[in-house]
Amino acid sequence: MDIQKLMALASRIDELDYYQLLGLQRNANSGDIRVAYHRRARTLHPDLFFESTDEQLKVAIDRVYKRVTEAYLVLRDDDKRAFYNEGLTAPQKRLRYTDEDEKRLRENKVAAGGTTPQGRKLYQEAERLYQSGDRVKAIQTLRMASTFESKNVFFQKRLREWESAK
Repeated sequence: MDIQKLMALASRIDELDYYQLLGLQRNANSGDIRVAYHRRARTLHPDLFFESTDEQLKVAIDRVYKRVTEAYLVLRDDDKRAFYNEGLTAPQKRLRYTDEDEKRLRENKVAAGGTTPQGRKLYQEAERLYQSGDRVKAIQTLRMASTFESKNVFFQKRLREWESAK
């Protein structure tokens, strides 16, 4: 990669989302993501610039390479990618996936399965009913699960989705 292009990329890296950084469309599949990452990694790997005496260049390379790797790690994971995509469309657009996002994603996964034995059991039954096409019973069962977990945002969101799909 041309040194001037590399320095320009490093200077505006905080303005780019992961898709832009890897040169991908948002609907890219996992194979496209892998290929784009490896293409970038081959041209930006810090070892390629090991002998350079330009410290500013080395710092820029490290910064860009770390962000490219971060992009790959997020976009290749379906759950992280979905969470990241929500952040891109949020009112306060988030271009990076942070440790705070990771924490929220873990909390969402726990909540999605239910936090009480009764809530978990009823939620699983509601999902089974919904998938089998019995939407009325699924909604009733999910409402019951919500009584055990009234603060479960995931249950409430799913219930609204199912009720609006009638």
